[in-house]
Amino acid sequence: RWRLTVWYAVLLALPLVGVAAGCYLLFSRTLYVRTVVFIGDALATFSRELVAERRIASGPLPAIRSTVAEVRFRDLYIAVLDEAGRVVASTAGDPVALQAGRLDAVELRAHRVAAHALTLRTPHGNYRTLARAVTLGGERFEVAGSHPLDDTEAVLARIRRALALLSPHALDIGERLGDGVDR
Repeated sequence: RWRLTVWYAVLLALPLVGVAAGCYLLFSRTLYVRTVVFIGDALATFSRELVAERRIASGPLPAIRSTVAEVRFRDLYIAVLDEAGRVVASTAGDPVALQAGRLDAVELRAHRVAAHALTLRTPHGNYRTLARAVTLGGERFEVAGSHPLDDTEAVLARIRRALALLSPHALDIGERLGDGVDR
């Protein structure tokens, strides 16, 4: 009888643990994708404002500086780089995030792609970065945005703790259900 109970417990606990792991992976992926979507939307808005500002400014550099000074997003650090990879203008803020954006823009040029995201892991925290190319007055620039992942990683840590607390109970739940089926 005890072997049958253990068998039921294992058979019922494994799917519970599998579903929990699947939900965690789905939630994790969704959080990271939403972060990239936020950065992409913000950079698209910034780029549109940059093009509009270029129409009234005397040149690309004044337009870039004006847009950087006027357009702000919470926890999003933006750097605009010229073709040589020099920072033309950047939002005030975290120098690590700006460096992450600069590195992403350099990576963008190296691979000659339209836009891509990457996660930069630093001793000061992790950043999700995205860069996109913008042409102003015949000159090509890269607009790079970096967003800290502190909040995302804190949410995922809480979920992992909750799952760690529940996982040992999955075997107990399976055993109790197994006892009910065994009777």
